[in-house]
Amino acid sequence: MKTYLAVDISSSNGRIFLGTITDKGVDLKIIKSFDIKPVNLLGDLYWNVVSFYNEILETLKSLAIQGVNPVSIGIDTFGMDFCCFGTDDKLLSLPRSLIQPIPEEYTKRFANRLPNRKVYGISGMNFQDNATLYRLDALRQEGNTALSVTKTIMFIADALAYMLTGESSVNNTTACAGILTNASNGALDSSLLAHVGLSTKNFGTYTEPGMTIGLISDNVRRLTGVESIPVIAVAAYNITSSILATPTNKPNFAYIATEDISTAGMETDTTNLSENAEALGLNNQIGAFGSICLQNTISTSKLLENALDELNISIEDGILAAQTSNKTQSILDIDATDFKSPISTIKAIQRFCKKTAQPVPSQNGEIIKCIIDSFANRYFEIITSVCNLKDEKPSEIFFVGENADNNLILQSVANMTGLPIIIEDKWAAATGNIMVQAIANNEFNNIWELRELQAKSPSVRTINPSA
Repeated sequence: MKTYLAVDISSSNGRIFLGTITDKGVDLKIIKSFDIKPVNLLGDLYWNVVSFYNEILETLKSLAIQGVNPVSIGIDTFGMDFCCFGTDDKLLSLPRSLIQPIPEEYTKRFANRLPNRKVYGISGMNFQDNATLYRLDALRQEGNTALSVTKTIMFIADALAYMLTGESSVNNTTACAGILTNASNGALDSSLLAHVGLSTKNFGTYTEPGMTIGLISDNVRRLTGVESIPVIAVAAYNITSSILATPTNKPNFAYIATEDISTAGMETDTTNLSENAEALGLNNQIGAFGSICLQNTISTSKLLENALDELNISIEDGILAAQTSNKTQSILDIDATDFKSPISTIKAIQRFCKKTAQPVPSQNGEIIKCIIDSFANRYFEIITSVCNLKDEKPSEIFFVGENADNNLILQSVANMTGLPIIIEDKWAAATGNIMVQAIANNEFNNIWELRELQAKSPSVRTINPSA
């Protein structure tokens, strides 16, 4: 039985897993976890990617002492933040956090040069102000010194792989999320890069899930005592890795996926660049092994978490309060700018309800139920719009990723759609990571074999619509 090492990093924590494939799917064991938060340096927020690398080194040291030799390593991470490397191939700057918003005037200037409709026609991706394309342009506009002398740009997963192997690469799933790729061929798009003063030469070898990035370097072997291990390109954008873990053997399935962001849509094998798709806010996110995730991203996926923090209650207490709330609830437009970065999430919710002539929630249970029902309603809207566009009628909806234990929101989705919700456990991104490695190491032939196996996992469960 082959053992794989999966590095799974979100914007709040990092986890490193050992994984094997059994007759009931991927079996995961957490061997290291660590907290992650941005560092404020002179007023800007950065991710300490060097500390992420050190956590991987410490894990490899521990495995070497125990005599555990994984056959490969895969790395998936959050978001589209990137590192800059100089002509000497040394790190010039830490990745600036996408938590830090881009000034609106920067994105307006970019849109004047290249309108959103043209960007969508090239990339199949709707405007997202935290996407790499706009962040690169913002750095260019502000005269960022590091960017001006950069030789190679690497996303966080690519940078970690580079630190381990010495081989520079760019993962297609993250590049797509960053709006740097061409929807017609999946490659980096020269015209988009030219608009931010870059070219394909500013990126490493273009990699797809299942490709080998390189072997860990002699330096890493000396530091850790491990044997030579290949680093495999997985679906490095963690939301895409989660979708890979969907426990089904049916194509064109509908899904909800949550990691650092929350998305809903349908996995398909073709892009859709129509005006209807753009108007619906749908993105053509590159998946793995030829798949396209036609999906919409919910921009305020941390709304529930922020409300719980402000109310100073746990998720368990919040759900319990919501379950006992009988008051007629309001539905929020959770993608509204009202909820993007409010000083008070609770007051923003109450102001929105008052502005839209809906009942204003005041008690904890009312507030939490309002948020949960609003998320469920948005998932329902997205999945309905995608299914109508694709002329598909799903018989179930799959839920993968974080919040898999939030039964109230899943029950609400089931009730609104009238469809059962089939749930994969909350370590879906790591599961998808291991699946890609298993295919790369010829343990399995394709993702459908693994998905069918994963459907037998004891972690998979179903929530049916209430009678």
